[in-house]
Amino acid sequence: MLLDTGVYTAKKGQDISGTEYQSAGEGISDCIDFDVNVYAEQDSLDIQCIEPADLLEGIEVLSTSGIAEIIKGAGTVMIF
Repeated sequence: MLLDTGVYTAKKGQDISGTEYQSAGEGISDCIDFDVNVYAEQDSLDIQCIEPADLLEGIEVLSTSGIAEIIKGAGTVMIF
Protein backbone atom coordinates (compact mmCIF):
# COMPACT_ATOMS: atom_id res chain seq x y z
CA MET A 1 0.00 0.00 0.00
CA LEU A 2 1.37 3.36 -0.98
CA LEU A 3 -0.20 6.18 1.03
CA ASP A 4 0.56 9.84 1.71
CA THR A 5 4.11 10.72 0.59
CA GLY A 6 4.82 7.00 0.16
CA VAL A 7 3.40 7.34 -3.36
CA TYR A 8 6.65 9.08 -4.34
CA THR A 9 8.48 5.76 -3.98
CA ALA A 10 6.60 4.43 -7.01
CA LYS A 11 7.18 7.38 -9.32
CA LYS A 12 8.91 6.50 -12.60
CA GLY A 13 12.33 7.85 -13.52
CA GLN A 14 13.69 8.84 -10.14
CA ASP A 15 17.41 9.46 -10.10
CA ILE A 16 18.95 8.67 -6.73
CA SER A 17 22.55 8.90 -7.90
CA GLY A 18 24.52 11.27 -5.75
CA THR A 19 22.42 10.42 -2.71
CA GLU A 20 22.92 7.90 0.03
CA TYR A 21 19.42 6.50 -0.44
CA GLN A 22 18.42 3.20 -1.99
CA SER A 23 15.71 3.07 -4.64
CA ALA A 24 12.44 1.81 -3.23
CA GLY A 25 11.20 1.68 -6.81
CA GLU A 26 13.43 -1.30 -7.50
CA GLY A 27 11.91 -3.16 -4.57
CA ILE A 28 8.40 -2.26 -5.71
CA SER A 29 9.16 -3.52 -9.22
CA ASP A 30 10.55 -6.75 -7.75
CA CYS A 31 7.34 -7.23 -5.76
CA ILE A 32 5.25 -6.74 -8.89
CA ASP A 33 7.47 -9.23 -10.76
CA PHE A 34 6.71 -11.78 -8.01
CA ASP A 35 2.95 -11.17 -8.44
CA VAL A 36 2.62 -9.14 -5.24
CA ASN A 37 -0.22 -6.65 -5.55
CA VAL A 38 0.90 -3.04 -5.09
CA TYR A 39 -1.70 -0.34 -4.60
CA ALA A 40 -1.54 3.45 -4.48
CA GLU A 41 -4.27 5.57 -2.93
CA GLN A 42 -5.84 8.05 -5.35
CA ASP A 43 -6.26 10.80 -2.73
CA SER A 44 -2.54 10.58 -1.89
CA LEU A 45 -1.65 10.87 -5.58
CA ASP A 46 -3.91 13.92 -5.91
CA ILE A 47 -2.39 15.65 -2.87
CA GLN A 48 1.16 15.01 -4.17
CA CYS A 49 0.18 16.08 -7.75
CA ILE A 50 1.17 12.70 -9.18
CA GLU A 51 -0.77 11.23 -12.09
CA PRO A 52 -1.37 7.46 -12.25
CA ALA A 53 0.58 7.47 -15.54
CA ASP A 54 3.63 8.70 -13.58
CA LEU A 55 3.74 5.48 -11.52
CA LEU A 56 5.73 2.34 -12.20
CA GLU A 57 3.91 -0.16 -14.38
CA GLY A 58 1.79 -2.67 -12.48
CA ILE A 59 0.63 -0.44 -9.63
CA GLU A 60 -3.13 -0.33 -9.17
CA VAL A 61 -4.69 2.95 -8.07
CA LEU A 62 -7.61 2.64 -5.66
CA SER A 63 -9.91 4.96 -3.75
CA THR A 64 -9.60 5.22 0.03
CA SER A 65 -12.57 2.89 0.44
CA GLY A 66 -11.00 0.43 -2.02
CA ILE A 67 -7.79 0.44 0.02
CA ALA A 68 -9.83 -0.15 3.20
CA GLU A 69 -11.54 -3.18 1.64
CA ILE A 70 -8.19 -4.66 0.60
CA ILE A 71 -6.75 -4.18 4.10
CA LYS A 72 -9.88 -5.64 5.69
CA GLY A 73 -9.57 -8.85 3.69
CA ALA A 74 -5.79 -9.22 3.61
CA GLY A 75 -3.67 -11.57 5.68
CA THR A 76 -0.59 -9.35 5.36
CA VAL A 77 -0.28 -5.66 4.48
CA MET A 78 2.85 -3.48 4.18
CA ILE A 79 2.16 0.26 4.12
CA PHE A 80 4.70 2.81 2.88
